[in-house]
Amino acid sequence: MKAHAHDEELLVGRLRELIEDGDSAALKAMLAPLNPADIAETISGFDADEKAVLFQALSPEVGAEVLAQLDAESRQDILELVQPEAVREAIEELPPDEAADVIAELPDEQAEEALASLEKETQQEVRDLLRYDPDSAGGIMTSEFAVVHQDSTVREAVEKTQGESQIESLDYVYVIDDAGRPVGLVKLAKLVFSPPEQTVRKIMDTDIHTADVDMDQEEAAAIVRKYDLLSVPVVDQPGRIRGIITVDDIVDIVNEEANEDMYRLAGVGADDPLHQAVGARVLRRLPWLAITLAGELFAGQVMQWFGINPSAGVAGLLIFLPVIVAMAGNVSLQSSTIMVRGIATGDVRHLKLSTLFLRELAVGSMIALACAAVTGVAAGWLISGSAAYAFTVGIAMFCAILVATCTGTTFPLIVNRLGIDPAVASGPFVTTLNDITGITIFLTLGHFLLRLG
Repeated sequence: MKAHAHDEELLVGRLRELIEDGDSAALKAMLAPLNPADIAETISGFDADEKAVLFQALSPEVGAEVLAQLDAESRQDILELVQPEAVREAIEELPPDEAADVIAELPDEQAEEALASLEKETQQEVRDLLRYDPDSAGGIMTSEFAVVHQDSTVREAVEKTQGESQIESLDYVYVIDDAGRPVGLVKLAKLVFSPPEQTVRKIMDTDIHTADVDMDQEEAAAIVRKYDLLSVPVVDQPGRIRGIITVDDIVDIVNEEANEDMYRLAGVGADDPLHQAVGARVLRRLPWLAITLAGELFAGQVMQWFGINPSAGVAGLLIFLPVIVAMAGNVSLQSSTIMVRGIATGDVRHLKLSTLFLRELAVGSMIALACAAVTGVAAGWLISGSAAYAFTVGIAMFCAILVATCTGTTFPLIVNRLGIDPAVASGPFVTTLNDITGITIFLTLGHFLLRLG
């Protein structure tokens, strides 16, 4: 049951009312008909304490699916606030690969308790998966897959697959040799309709592609895309099959890598900034802005070499005009990229807009303060030697970045609300608007502050 945007707003409002009232029975009744994927999306827009209350209103079976689909921040909030017993009950319902993902985020003591609560066979499978890097093929594979020996008959292979109720994907049945190495595969439909006494060796497809357990997940995804596969077997160093990566894992990887590439391109780090603390977001964004700032300060020095005098009143401010405009533009680009991607993935829809804006404003303020301090010192010490000039440049930098943050955050939201694609509209409009506001702020402040000085 997938709610539309308006229905989602009503749902969120009603859930908040029930949380405030402490009506756990009504919460359970309201969440029960929802799809776990929709619950996971909805939960991500609540505060940490509210997330814990909502999670505890779910049955262990549904809670397990929700836990597996939550974003990293929401999952961490729940793991920290929910009773360990409830977390263990949910983990017990997860397949080994998803259980490993959740357990990897638990504190060591709680992780061991969660592992100990699993059945012995599942516990060993999870421990094996935890040995691999989370971003490797081994880290994302599932150990629940169908495999038969190449000398088995079709009848034996069908009987074996019929008994494998926990298998995650039956698109392919993988065929192995005596050493456990994959030598082919058979589509389930072909297996079902082949003569019962025929050997699997005679009907298998030998054109098989594998991924090494230590291969980066992006490379594994490339194999699936290139050869149009529904799953790919993962092999260890001797070539034995250890698990498979299914197409739903590949979709998640492709989305994750696309997000990382976009965020890196904008200079905001690889992780989803919408679900990061303010301090972490500032630390990820400042290094890239520092590179821009250094370059633009050098450009100002070049302008001075060509005869522009910093002490020539307002005209002297032209040295720092490119610095102000460039820094404001870069900060605005970072903010708009985060918003546009958040709108595309649906994250923005499930977060409070007021919280969203205030967080981004806090990030922008801290960045503005840091950049203003550096630019002011550079203006006063390296170039002009004037305290009034330095103060003017610093204040202008702070105001320009703050305005750019607001513009970059709100404009994508506004055009999206008007039914216009923010990915198309945000770039040119935000850039132009920031150039105009940055220049206006800088020269207006310069005009008044230098006169006062």
